[in-house]
Amino acid sequence: MNRPSASNPNPNPNPNPNPGPSLKFELCLLAMLALLWGSSYLLIKIAVADIPPVTLIAARVSIAAVFLLAVLAWQRAPLPSDAATWGKLFIQSVFTAIGAWTLLAWGQQFVDSGLAGVLNSTSPIFVFLITALVMRGPSPGAWKFGGACLGLIGVTLIIGVDVLAGLGQQVMAQLAVLLGAVLYACAAIYGRHDDLGGGDAGAAQFDH
Repeated sequence: MNRPSASNPNPNPNPNPNPGPSLKFELCLLAMLALLWGSSYLLIKIAVADIPPVTLIAARVSIAAVFLLAVLAWQRAPLPSDAATWGKLFIQSVFTAIGAWTLLAWGQQFVDSGLAGVLNSTSPIFVFLITALVMRGPSPGAWKFGGACLGLIGVTLIIGVDVLAGLGQQVMAQLAVLLGAVLYACAAIYGRHDDLGGGDAGAAQFDH
């Protein structure tokens, strides 16, 4: 048996006893998130052909809520018990589940799914603009604005620049999709500046 020496009091040092997920695993999760997120625009476009937008989003949010309640039960995590937290969560739900997704579904009755995806990906730019022009605090900086623009360009290139040919047609529907992106930006800022409580799954019930 090795004895610790004065220079090495711990013969078996373990500086990282709880290593996090591997990079490969995190990249797989990111790819899955991108697939689920990106395919939602196509699925919404198909669904709104037969289902009214409000009904579609109500069903979507209800199914998600049931699933997340099951996750909370499995984790034995309690829901918030104070009215203040519920009020904050309701505001967050208006920004995302009620507002942004309903506007997106209504707009996609008239806007192609590819263009809707590009328009909705402008939300990081709106985060920058709202933070810089409306919120009190330090400016996000040019690097973050450049990153948001680069992300928008990347989304456009992945979907295909030909989707931009539809810009200027069905203007009200396109504005509705853009307003949804603005609400997403508001949700991101509100969630960052206010403690929503309830844990990740609890807060996610009121998110998209």
